[in-house]
Amino acid sequence: QLPDIALSARQEPLRNNAAPRFASQLKGSLNYRPDGNWQGKLAGLFDQSPMSLSAVYQRSNRHIEAKGEWQKLNLVPYLQDVSPDSGISYPALLQSPQAPSLALDFSVDTLQLPGPSIDNLKGRLQADRQNLAFNGSAHLYGGSSQGSFVVTNTQPLSYQINQQATGINILPLLEDAFAYSSLTGNGNAAFNLNAQGRNRQEIIASLNGILQLRIQNGAWLGMDLNHVLADSRQNIRYDRTNRTPFDHFTLNSRIIDGIGRHQNAELRSNQVHMLSNGSTDLKRSILKESLIISNPQSNAAPIPLRIEGPVANPSITIDYPSLTRGLSTPEEKQKIIGDTLKQQWNWLSR
Repeated sequence: QLPDIALSARQEPLRNNAAPRFASQLKGSLNYRPDGNWQGKLAGLFDQSPMSLSAVYQRSNRHIEAKGEWQKLNLVPYLQDVSPDSGISYPALLQSPQAPSLALDFSVDTLQLPGPSIDNLKGRLQADRQNLAFNGSAHLYGGSSQGSFVVTNTQPLSYQINQQATGINILPLLEDAFAYSSLTGNGNAAFNLNAQGRNRQEIIASLNGILQLRIQNGAWLGMDLNHVLADSRQNIRYDRTNRTPFDHFTLNSRIIDGIGRHQNAELRSNQVHMLSNGSTDLKRSILKESLIISNPQSNAAPIPLRIEGPVANPSITIDYPSLTRGLSTPEEKQKIIGDTLKQQWNWLSR
């Protein structure tokens, strides 16, 4: 038995601007039994923040059952040298034939990452030679999220994530998850995704699953559907400073091999109603959309648009073939184009 353990540790940074790691001042105890079972506990400061950890080991099934509480856990110093494009491997500690399996019930008041800050993180972590699985809940992006994340020890590694997020700020979520930054607002997001890969590019290219968005009181950045026809040219310039405010936006996307496809994505406001069918290539950041926009307060004919190209700067054109479909003579086509544009211009310029 070791009834009174004191542990102090500190790893000095290799760079002047980096923070020290594993700065610990902990006290606890360890009770080791002749049959190989043991139990122990530690409490004190880890990286200058209060924490406690207790564990029980069962030799018969080589399993550790543990419970941990952290007031603040800052992972930035541990992840700052990790590139999203660098090779990802399964933890070596878990791959040893003698490594025990682990189940950890934990709570973290504040978890700091290179991207978002996560509060009230609670859950259960289970790990062995085959899988590393997390189930739990947290507050992030101004709302709450719960679900699971599983890493499977295959070659390359396999990933599965199932999350339900409510009341969140949608823009930082889409930026962090998909490098997509064209939607703002608050709402709900649900996704069930799986992938394989050695780095971020491979993971995105192999992404499969479902993404659902329900957003309120936001904006679609890059174009103003209220005045998109004010430019008389057929090619309308995308401008990041433009935006289309909306009351409601819904999207149901099925992702296959890194390409998300959707039908009848819908945007609604007092001035604009939009339906969209199309796809987004997440790896290449290229989109292709067919839009129908109309004024819910007018009987004017809808206007079809096409959006194609890089997500950061796509081309936007009036879809004249869709507008004149079913008409045979040049005179008929010219009349429908003129009448429709005139009607839309009247309400767009109000």
